[in-house]
Amino acid sequence: MFEQVLETVPPASAKMIYIMYADLEERYGLARKAMNIYERATKHVLTEERAGMYLIYIAKATEFFGISKTREVFEQAIGTLPDKDVKDLCVRYAKMETTLGEIDRARAIYTHASQYSDPRVDTAFWKGWSNFELKHGSKDTFADMLRVKRSVQQKYNTQVNFMSAEMLAASKKADTDERGIKRREDDYMAMLEREARAIAQPIIEEINKAREAKRESAAENNGETLAKMGENPEEIDLKEEGEEEEDVEEVEGSNLVCQRECLVIWVRKVLRRERQRVQISELLKG
Repeated sequence: MFEQVLETVPPASAKMIYIMYADLEERYGLARKAMNIYERATKHVLTEERAGMYLIYIAKATEFFGISKTREVFEQAIGTLPDKDVKDLCVRYAKMETTLGEIDRARAIYTHASQYSDPRVDTAFWKGWSNFELKHGSKDTFADMLRVKRSVQQKYNTQVNFMSAEMLAASKKADTDERGIKRREDDYMAMLEREARAIAQPIIEEINKAREAKRESAAENNGETLAKMGENPEEIDLKEEGEEEEDVEEVEGSNLVCQRECLVIWVRKVLRRERQRVQISELLKG
């Protein structure tokens, strides 16, 4: 039944299933089969849960099979876990070897773990190794520890300087790209305004021509009226005040229609260009 569940269970829920399965084998089956289940669990659970799974596996290996199996599991874990988990596991491994009196093995493990430990950050690791050398080492081994520490410090300083240079270059490039995008947007808006003026100019000229024609027509009508006044003042056909207002309103209404049409055309053009500008900006940022 457990095997059927493990075929379909997602990694996020697999850890508890594996532990229950292994516990069942410990109670009613074989310890070797339980160890195989723990080993399978270390490969199929989530990456962030593998270190904890290995600790359970190590504890069970020590309980059932002794130091030889425990060392095997430790070495397997150190070779497969992410770097951020290797350091803590190495410290556990080194303490176990120290307890067993394997000082040289413990020192080799500390040396291996040092490459994952920045002296500026992982002060606890270097303090632990220093105490180990003071208690079990000699002047030469302590000097070797300091030499390794300086070497690791230099490596991390080089990495930090390289990362800082990369971040600075990326920042400059982003600033340059942003200014370039802003300049292109400004150029685009200036072009848009020129096109809008170019579209509106002919319509404005037509409106002005229509107004001029109205004025000329009104001047001709006034001239004819004055001529009639010279011939027969009593037969002057004067328009009433309401009729004059209607003519003015008609001219003004015509002007407003032309202006409204001009504005509609210009707004449509601006909106179309604005949508294109937004699409171009998104492509440039992408």
